Amino acid sequence: MLKVLIACVWLLGSTCAAMAQASSVVFLNPGMSTEAFWVNYAQFMQAAATDLGLDLRVRYSERVSDTTLAQAREALQGSARPDYLVLVNEQYIAPQILRMAEGSGVKLLIVNNALTADQAQLLGTHQHPDWIASLVADDEQAGYLMLIDLLRQYGPVAPGASIDLLAFSGSKTTPAAQLRERGLQRALAEHPEVRLRQLVYGEWNRQRAFERGSRSCSSATRRRHWCGLPTMRWRWARCRRCKRAGERRARMCSSVPLTARRKFCRRGWTDG
Repeated sequence: MLKVLIACVWLLGSTCAAMAQASSVVFLNPGMSTEAFWVNYAQFMQAAATDLGLDLRVRYSERVSDTTLAQAREALQGSARPDYLVLVNEQYIAPQILRMAEGSGVKLLIVNNALTADQAQLLGTHQHPDWIASLVADDEQAGYLMLIDLLRQYGPVAPGASIDLLAFSGSKTTPAAQLRERGLQRALAEHPEVRLRQLVYGEWNRQRAFERGSRSCSSATRRRHWCGLPTMRWRWARCRRCKRAGERRARMCSSVPLTARRKFCRRGWTDG
């Protein structure tokens, strides 16, 4: 992942250098203004803009796609249009912004989540001359390498043995999350000794990921594997928040005595 980050930093620097003649840039940040990943993302972008003498404005949508579209409309159709608009294909909204930008004269850069193959085919890139580039990591390879690295850390698996896996992902409407899941499935196909028990969507929210991971313990399949039978050994996580939620869930499960776990499996969890 460090190599991917370094590559992205280098490419972003190259792209920003090409934008150095511009005087203004608006970044439509799809995340929360209190969300570590997207705050750090914006801070890194601000540092690059400062070095290049650009006027950068960051607009947070607080994870509301309608807000992102309203902010895009204001930037592209208002009186004070930026030279460049940086956007993310979160919840697959990039095509709407591309169509909105036609004739505006504003150059577009898509980052973090690019157009999907279906979206690109439907749009046709030749129809959007102001769309200059997309800057994204290889998310499918990242998802693949996460499981491969888990296998490396775990060590050899005895013949006939298997390992249970609980996976935490982000959102079904985020291309990056879907690509990482595709990489996970590719790694699972190569390693049949790893059994994916459940894929939990946390929607980029640590508490939600924890709650959904907790509910998975009450399903019929999870009950069998929690009640003194093989326990969940691994957790694959799409993002840091999902990872921390999975770790919290695992600590709670491991701290519950076996008799209490069996009581949960018979009657459902109660405090006492």
